[in-house]
Amino acid sequence: MLLKNCKYVITQNKARDILENTDIEIESNKIKNIGKNLKSKTKDKTIDCSNKIVMPGLINTHTHIGMHSLRGICDDEELPNWLNKVVAAEKKFTPKQIQQNAEQACKEMLLSGTTTFVEMYTPLEPVIVGVKKHTIRAILCPVIYGFLGNVKEQLAAAKKLIDRFSHPLIQLGLGAHSIYTCDEQTLKDIKYYAHRKQLLTPIHLAETRKERFDCFDKHKKLPAEYLASLGFLNEKTLLVHSIWLTKGEVRVIAQHTSSVSHCPVSNMKLSSGGVTPLMEMFEENIAVGLGTDSVASNNSMDMFKEMMICGLLHKQHRWDSKAAPVQKLLDMATIDGAKVIGMEKEIGSLEVGKKADIICLHISENQCSLIKENVVSHLIYATNGGNVCDVIVDGKIVVTNRKIL
Repeated sequence: MLLKNCKYVITQNKARDILENTDIEIESNKIKNIGKNLKSKTKDKTIDCSNKIVMPGLINTHTHIGMHSLRGICDDEELPNWLNKVVAAEKKFTPKQIQQNAEQACKEMLLSGTTTFVEMYTPLEPVIVGVKKHTIRAILCPVIYGFLGNVKEQLAAAKKLIDRFSHPLIQLGLGAHSIYTCDEQTLKDIKYYAHRKQLLTPIHLAETRKERFDCFDKHKKLPAEYLASLGFLNEKTLLVHSIWLTKGEVRVIAQHTSSVSHCPVSNMKLSSGGVTPLMEMFEENIAVGLGTDSVASNNSMDMFKEMMICGLLHKQHRWDSKAAPVQKLLDMATIDGAKVIGMEKEIGSLEVGKKADIICLHISENQCSLIKENVVSHLIYATNGGNVCDVIVDGKIVVTNRKIL
């Protein structure tokens, strides 16, 4: 396959090169060559990209696609009341409904430029069936909840699923819902198995002020310190939300090389109150990705919107126009998102030898003043998922002219 005469190629390589009028050659599932005037093989498909921005597929580091039909179920409640309503609705789902939810969510992600995502859901089996209907890269994580019944039975079922699973685009992880729904032994058991199998281990952490104070009252430790004391934090731990953290906790996360999924839209919609200490995380070189969370708490899976609102939130919160610069926001949705899930050597940038996860954006009226010097700014502040016209995952065209194949 040949992407011909790309107007702009946003490489996201180490130098963050932006190339103009450049070709990209794809062979099998990888990028074979990037350069000018590349020759197409007679049988290769050629896509004219002369009026397109070509960039790495976006990486959504936190979703709950099994509940995708609950968009708009509860728009004006804080997390505790919202959670009660959502869980009650989820209990009525049939496996078929969960599968259909997953299928619809994958369509929405692909059409808005997301090519990789991290899912936390239980039951996971119907989600897997739904995701397999599409060509999309995913890390799917069964989640252990204390309030869903016997945690030992839940963990045994998750282990059985993980041990027998294999798929070229889908990996399985193992999620713990939170420190307030999983007791100490459950968290230790989850991490012991996940460490032995080298699984990504996401957990919702420090999402509300109440969680922070409850943790200290019960354990005499703050949330990140508590997880560290249990041996839960390591390079495979993904801390979701991570709002109510001190600078000391940020250093603890950095010391254990754990990563963070920042979900600004969901956090604001659920009035979490605090703001993730993003600048402090950057200072400690913590890998931070962006997540949309579920459409029940966000109403959208558009990662372009997530990047924009992330930038606006932190500039406003810090009274600092230099907070969350546009290049860093783009990094969070691409190469840093890949680092968060341990896949930066495979995806997250357009470089020879990497997997061909690529999206093309049609340059339209909302980007009419586009030049090389402001193309990243346009991607963050003047672009939405509707600009995505073509999507390639693992070297296969899955969206063309905004139609899923």
